[in-house]
Amino acid sequence: MIKYYVGYCQNKMDKLHKMERTRKKLDPNIQKTTYDRDAKLFKEKSQQLSTWIYIGGPEIDKFAKSLPKGETVVWDQGSASGRVVKRLIENGVKPENIIGVEISPDQVAIARKEIPQATFIVGDLATKHLKDNSIDAATQHMVCEHLDDATLNKVNEFTFDALKPGGRYIVVLTHPSKTAISSGLSGSGSFTTTFPWGGEGLNYHRTREDLIKAYKDAGFEIDGVKDLKMPVEAKKTHPDDYQKYQKYPYIRISLDMHKPE
Repeated sequence: MIKYYVGYCQNKMDKLHKMERTRKKLDPNIQKTTYDRDAKLFKEKSQQLSTWIYIGGPEIDKFAKSLPKGETVVWDQGSASGRVVKRLIENGVKPENIIGVEISPDQVAIARKEIPQATFIVGDLATKHLKDNSIDAATQHMVCEHLDDATLNKVNEFTFDALKPGGRYIVVLTHPSKTAISSGLSGSGSFTTTFPWGGEGLNYHRTREDLIKAYKDAGFEIDGVKDLKMPVEAKKTHPDDYQKYQKYPYIRISLDMHKPE
């Protein structure tokens, strides 16, 4: 009976915490503020995250390896301190053919110092930075879940315009089944989240169907959607993380798409 009561109370507390996260109002510039303040910490910790080691990084690797070798021009969206850019280079993309756009000046300063051959622009993804039909591919890792609907639609529009016909686009983000549980939301909506390196930020929960529809509405043709779990290999190297993520059906979703010819 006591065990049941404790479990009941814990469940009620979890629900209250989720409700509080959905009601909490944050400064709309919180993402930039947090990423500026924690730029060095992000660079150190983001490389060590199990979700990056086992899911995000490998997804970028596969995408980069599938691109034509040579003068492929790639736009990395929300490039931070260059985590994705480094993986692109490791997989054969020439650094001088990579353009990173990042809202945090402090993150860009780190990226420019570490990867001087690549181009890094300080800017908002909802502002047009690239010429139409000027890039061959675009990458986006853990970004669109921090964008409201209007901003996401703008980013999709500018990405579609910047890609050459046939150009490829990969988007990796937190899976809707995880954000639904984390936020307590049954439909689309915003909630606050705590980053692994500290600080709070805004997240937007969208259903899997709404997410795919947003890209189709922008004109993209979807080539593949992957619902991703933490692989069993992580059980040995990151046992606590592996156990923590078991309560979610999936933890990441990867969308591979292209601009029609």
